[in-house]
Amino acid sequence: MPARRNKTKPASTPVTPAHARRALKRAEQARPVETGRGAAESSRAGEHQFQKMFDVDLALRESEMRFRKVFEEAPIGMVLVNRDLHFAAVNDAYCRMLGYPAAELIGLKFVDVTFPADVEMGVQLSRQLYEGQIPSFQLEKRYVAKSGEIVWAHITVSLISDSRGRPLYTVAMVEDITERKRAAQAERDQRLVAEAMRDVAAALNSTLDHQKVLERILDNVSRVVPNDTADIMLVEGDSGCVVSFHSANGYRLEDDILSRRILLADFPILRRLAQTREPVVIPDTKQSPLWVEVDSVAWIGSYLGAPILVKGQVIGLLNLNSAARGFYGPVHGERLQAFANQAAVAIENARLFEKVRPNHHDLQRLTQDLMSAQDDERRRVSRELHDEAGQALTSLKINLESIREEIPLHSPALRLALDQAIQLTAATHEHIRLLAHGLRPPALDVMGLNGALEMYGRELAQRTHLTIHYSGVELPALAGAIDICLYRTAQEALANVLKHAQAAQVQVALGLDAGAITLSVEDDGIGFDPGEQTAGRRQGGGIGLAGMQDRLQLLGGRLEIVSRPGKGARLVARVPLSGAGL
Repeated sequence: MPARRNKTKPASTPVTPAHARRALKRAEQARPVETGRGAAESSRAGEHQFQKMFDVDLALRESEMRFRKVFEEAPIGMVLVNRDLHFAAVNDAYCRMLGYPAAELIGLKFVDVTFPADVEMGVQLSRQLYEGQIPSFQLEKRYVAKSGEIVWAHITVSLISDSRGRPLYTVAMVEDITERKRAAQAERDQRLVAEAMRDVAAALNSTLDHQKVLERILDNVSRVVPNDTADIMLVEGDSGCVVSFHSANGYRLEDDILSRRILLADFPILRRLAQTREPVVIPDTKQSPLWVEVDSVAWIGSYLGAPILVKGQVIGLLNLNSAARGFYGPVHGERLQAFANQAAVAIENARLFEKVRPNHHDLQRLTQDLMSAQDDERRRVSRELHDEAGQALTSLKINLESIREEIPLHSPALRLALDQAIQLTAATHEHIRLLAHGLRPPALDVMGLNGALEMYGRELAQRTHLTIHYSGVELPALAGAIDICLYRTAQEALANVLKHAQAAQVQVALGLDAGAITLSVEDDGIGFDPGEQTAGRRQGGGIGLAGMQDRLQLLGGRLEIVSRPGKGARLVARVPLSGAGL
């Protein structure tokens, strides 16, 4: 015999006037029979009472239907969670966000799909809500999707109570903000990389001491790609030797690795780097056949390496180690390769410098060629950043603005997302512009050294408290190494005035004097003792003035410093005009 089915009316069945009339009739039949005027008044009172009951019931059911419709059709996730933190209801948007079907979520606790580090805060706030300590709360938290992916969400949670005020559920509106978080993190990462690269470029521009530059590179690598140890290894033939090492958190490499030549054949990972000439990532050293386990470095859990290339040849390796397994990924390899390329410039500078040291004439000529080649490369990269990336971002911003204008006004969430995307695009464009300007100021190519210095002084005066007076003359065509050297000298001199001089006025002048190009920077600040600056340089002090002198000497020029405490300072850079033409 087939099972008997229980027919029940859905909870959302609407209340109609017919329902009320039938209920009223049943009630009248159940009342004692009255006659006359009293019976008529009693009947009217009963009708009025049941009409009120009908109106209340109808309003409640219509309210329930509206809530159910909003809940189910909302474009963002919505959930009901009962007092013991189990899901009571979830909508389709929430299921899509986490990749779970509703049947799997119902019965789970919300903590089961919450990122472990965010569980305690959510539980604590929910308890406070149920206990009446807070009326509602908002929170940014992470979920773990069914795929294992981390999903960021902004949630707004409030309480649903029964007619007697007893709490039944919490209702949460859950907005997926993963892309916004990723975009913000990408923007922060890009800014950090740009700042680190600018710092390394400044080191390359200010000193020929390649050891200092390599140490600066490792310091900046650690800002962008965290590590427990980092080293730069120079490669000659089939062996390598560590020339610079950085350690954090007390971790070290064994001393004989840092002091002896290492055969690449003994370490498959180093051999792979030299052969492929591409970054290599080992997320888990314990599982990789490329990793050779050595007791003294058994702490290493993951590894990242990048080749240092000069003219297509591997001259060194940049190696990072982390104690944590699964720490490094492909994006780290891309960032590390950028620093490896900077290390290549520093090492090649040092090698060329050593080759030409015995002959001053050859030293000057080859160094000028190297500086010109560097400047050409900076000019090319700067132009590509400014023209290609800059134009692409400008077009993207215009397109996003056009799309925003087409979005209906009743879609505020989408318009807000587009506004944030437009702001991020504009900020990225500005960071790229600054990076391009740092590599090679476009004004040098457009206006020449005289115009570029005048514009720089005017812009710096607008941004700071300094009053800068500039005078200059138009110069003949200069080699790229000359104009960028004098431009950087002016930048460094004015930076020193801002940092140390406590000056109000600065005079900057560019001229020709007795067959030499001269650049002078004079301030009315507190002055200093040039002899103490020279001693500080010998003892490993700052590289500002030393860098200016080194660069000018390589071009056959010199730097003159006139100053004393309380009497301001005057710096004059001179470069022979005979060696400055193209």
